[in-house]
Amino acid sequence: MDIIERTRELGKEIQKDERYLKFRLAAQA
Repeated sequence: MDIIERTRELGKEIQKDERYLKFRLAAQA
């Protein structure tokens, strides 16, 4: 796996985490 592919995969994981955190914050409000 080259670095570009790895970076793309990492970006997907970060997006998932951000979406989850926003969901958690919305649920608490």
